[in-house]
Amino acid sequence: MSDCTHLRWQYCRRVFSNGSQHFGCQCMDCLSIIKLDRHQGRLWLKPDDIPANAPIHAWIDPDAVSGQGGLLHE
Repeated sequence: MSDCTHLRWQYCRRVFSNGSQHFGCQCMDCLSIIKLDRHQGRLWLKPDDIPANAPIHAWIDPDAVSGQGGLLHE
């Protein structure tokens, strides 16, 4: 269980090996996909759930980053 407060997050798109795409909110500190009240606690979102002006970033694979999100801290 993480002690992260998930204060810094961004919308992301994860593309699976079968080509399917999933959208969500990724914490920039612990790299978890998180649930937000603004999306009624859903983990994965529909593209229409994301505001039109919000950037959608590529999902960051936590296993590919050395350390627990260590490269993302400012």
